[in-house]
Amino acid sequence: MLALHPMDVRFGSAAWGHVTSVAIERSGARLVAEHADGPHVVFADVPQQQVLVRVVQEAASDSGPDVVPGMLGTLRFRTARGGGDARGAGVAIRAMVRGVAYGPPGPRGCLRTTTLLGVSEDGATDPVEVY
Repeated sequence: MLALHPMDVRFGSAAWGHVTSVAIERSGARLVAEHADGPHVVFADVPQQQVLVRVVQEAASDSGPDVVPGMLGTLRFRTARGGGDARGAGVAIRAMVRGVAYGPPGPRGCLRTTTLLGVSEDGATDPVEVY
């Protein structure tokens, strides 16, 4: 899922301003692939997966409080479902901060990319909720 220019972005109780995009990426953390007599896979499954979230912001020198690896919270934002949808959809992701990186300076400051790892409450529940 890619949300361009999401609205009302918050991590925990902190508001994150000037967010240009939120990308939610899913990948297999463990892959099962079985072969039969031939050279090709006859069964494949991904019994475990990861949700990686990248939040890109335009950051100035006063970009707010520091976000450090290990912080756990809920990332919330709103995004429009379509051009005529004023209310949009809400997204909530329980996540842990994995890292923060800064890009080169631009006309409006530099880009700050915060990478988060989705964390399930019980291991079976998807950490991403769209409402």
